[in-house]
Amino acid sequence: MRYAVLAAAAVLAACASLPDPTAALIDPQVRVRYAGDDVIGEYRAPGRPGRIVKITPANGLPFYLFDDDDDERIDRHLGDIPPRYQDALRFRVRFEDYGLMR
Repeated sequence: MRYAVLAAAAVLAACASLPDPTAALIDPQVRVRYAGDDVIGEYRAPGRPGRIVKITPANGLPFYLFDDDDDERIDRHLGDIPPRYQDALRFRVRFEDYGLMR
């Protein structure tokens, strides 16, 4: 039991220390929207393909979705995805179908 608590604490500490990929962008275009109590920030660097979507759930840690090749589809993610957003990764839906972009 004691080891389970320590392991859970280690996992939570690792999740809380995710790097913020939006910090490296220079002069990004940012669009902030709200989906209920969740905050959705959409970042795009001028003159570069791809975008980063930072989703901050009301009751959880932020996570990031990436469209690396600008095809409007989620290519990868960073962070633990809440069940509410998992189908966007499982089925590789388009950003606009999922209500995140455009």
